[in-house]
Amino acid sequence: MTIKENIANNIVALRKSREWTQAELAEMLNYSDKTISKWERGESTPDVEMIYQMAQLFEVPIEYFFKENDTVSEEIVNKTKSNKFKSAAQILLWIIVAYFIGVCLFTYQSLYDPTGKGYWLSFVWPTPASFVIATIYFIRHKYFRCVPYSLSGFIWTLIASIYLQFLVVDKNIWLIFLIGVPIQLIIIISYWLKK
Repeated sequence: MTIKENIANNIVALRKSREWTQAELAEMLNYSDKTISKWERGESTPDVEMIYQMAQLFEVPIEYFFKENDTVSEEIVNKTKSNKFKSAAQILLWIIVAYFIGVCLFTYQSLYDPTGKGYWLSFVWPTPASFVIATIYFIRHKYFRCVPYSLSGFIWTLIASIYLQFLVVDKNIWLIFLIGVPIQLIIIISYWLKK
């Protein structure tokens, strides 16, 4: 096989080992899916910088792309699964920390605040914080298709938290939900424009 064919076959094999579509890989590399398709068919070849970027993305040495590989080695697949598990465990840990802080605030308020009002709000505020953590995780790990959902979750839980926090003070605070509508539309439109 030629080097060009090796590169094409290895891109296909690595992409499929991650269960990514051509469009998802293209989005991660800031290229069009047509370009990825051309690379995979061997009609064109990515430049050296792009091969380096793909090597980092797929966590393989650069030389991997130039060699003839029948299949993606089990070591690479296992490393990928292990990294996904570690990343998921990290995000779960940070979300648990957010709720632990909420429990600590609840405990502190119940011990030292004689009025006894609003303790339960300590369990409300970690929810938008969890969506921020999830959004950072998705961006960092290039799961861009999940970002609009986590941003939407953040916006609406933040608005709901503000609403619940100030409900006693102002009965017209429900109008804050109207702010969420244009923000949600911006998220949806920007997501569809990126596609």
